[in-house]
Amino acid sequence: MADAGAAQVDDPRILHTGFLVKQGKIFRNWKNRWFVLYSDGKLRYFKKHPGGTGVPQVGTHAGTLDVTRVQKTSKGEDIPGFKWPCSDVRSCFAVVLPHRTYYLVCGHVDEALDWQKIIGALAFTEGDGPSDGGGGSDVSDDSEDDEEEDDSGSAMTMLSAALQANSEAGFQRSESVMRVRLDTHCSSMLKRESELVAEAERRGDK
Repeated sequence: MADAGAAQVDDPRILHTGFLVKQGKIFRNWKNRWFVLYSDGKLRYFKKHPGGTGVPQVGTHAGTLDVTRVQKTSKGEDIPGFKWPCSDVRSCFAVVLPHRTYYLVCGHVDEALDWQKIIGALAFTEGDGPSDGGGGSDVSDDSEDDEEEDDSGSAMTMLSAALQANSEAGFQRSESVMRVRLDTHCSSMLKRESELVAEAERRGDK
């Protein structure tokens, strides 16, 4: 789950940082990402915390949102019917852009409110209202869709391996059951044969 608080970063270019859980675009899976909001309105996310001060290297981000083109942010409780990955929807929110809506989860309600407040403050810096989607893209450098496909392939590989293991285990169990049944059957036959021999001997004595 997302981190409860944002890190303090001594860098004038960075306005806010913290872990958020983001829903993927293609497979709708949830991933923990380190988000960094820059003063130029670019919100970049990274696959992991860069360590140290929390300032990542240039070009290592997995995706970018242009916050200046945000149309609105919505609280989790204001999106009825959406399946959030946590029980407290107050720690969730959505960032609506002309070409995509990002669904995000924080570790704490206060952190979610902080993110919405600072994103809202930057949202309309390039005009008097929400962007209509023209004149550029609100999402750039979003290479994580390829990663999600790779993750899906890995998941399918793991699933296939699990199924094969279950199948082999099932075969082994079936083989063991058959062996026990055969042993039992043989024991019964030997016992019956001994009984018949004993009965024949008794008849011979008479």
